[in-house]
Amino acid sequence: MAPSTQCAAALPAWFGLSAQYGAGSLSLEELRIAYAELRKMDPENVSSDPEKFITDLGATTTEDCLLLDVTIPKTPVVVWIVGGGYTVGHKNDAGNPAGLIKRSQEDGSDGVIHVSINYRLGLFGWSSGPSYQEQGGVSNLGLRDQRAALEWVQKHIHLFGGDPGQVTAYGESAGGGSVMHQITAYGATSGAPFRRAIPQSPGFEPLPSTSKQDSRFDSVLRWSSYFSGINVTTLAELLEVPFDVLWKANEITIATAHWGNFGWGPAVDGDFVPDLAGRLLDEGKFDSSVEVFHGIYDGTYPWTSQFGRSEATHGEFVVQLQ
Repeated sequence: MAPSTQCAAALPAWFGLSAQYGAGSLSLEELRIAYAELRKMDPENVSSDPEKFITDLGATTTEDCLLLDVTIPKTPVVVWIVGGGYTVGHKNDAGNPAGLIKRSQEDGSDGVIHVSINYRLGLFGWSSGPSYQEQGGVSNLGLRDQRAALEWVQKHIHLFGGDPGQVTAYGESAGGGSVMHQITAYGATSGAPFRRAIPQSPGFEPLPSTSKQDSRFDSVLRWSSYFSGINVTTLAELLEVPFDVLWKANEITIATAHWGNFGWGPAVDGDFVPDLAGRLLDEGKFDSSVEVFHGIYDGTYPWTSQFGRSEATHGEFVVQLQ
């Protein structure tokens, strides 16, 4: 604990004797003072040697001392990263965390502090590709949003009674996939801003080729031109387009995604995502200090394509995805 600022303080001379007496190191008999006489004694004369009553000021003693301390226990923290195919969802999608917090207190502890975060979705969070990046675009903004929130928790959660050394990041589907991307971020050259992780059924979008990423960005430009009524051909021009136009372009690109695909998601960018998360895990390029508890829900609905019910049609469907 850091030294505490304190106001100027002092004790009467008798206190030293009193303390020794209370501790049993001196007795009134040894001092040869009757209790009745002790009560009538005059204060010690300071004029003969005033310096003996002066103590060191100390580094923490100051006149500017009108402070107060609030002491609260350090509490574990959980951070929820919402799922939704990287295109839908918000921090309150999982409902009220009051039930989770109440369960965490059943052992008599203070329980956990719950943090839920938003991050950019669709074209706002996952635009990528050579053309986009060559024009100054930054890929994987959604993951970077999450990172900024997690780093904020590390820096500030103690102000709410949280323990930055006891942070767990958890999420389901795209949220779980995001947790895995945070563990493998930068190829493990930068540690994860949490101690534990619970990726629940982590979901990953199929990674489109760089040419398909460029085609997707071109589609955004075309639809933005259509809805705005002006010719939008560059990222710089796209950044000047009103939000409602981008909203419409985003909805169109997601609505026309192939079955089982949401159209947007993390992409290899040579920086935050140097490679596929699975490959980075296989190569040991992840933060191995993070304790991981995970689970998988193996369900087919609604992910199984309705267009691949036979060997022939399934083969055709696979070709379309490539």
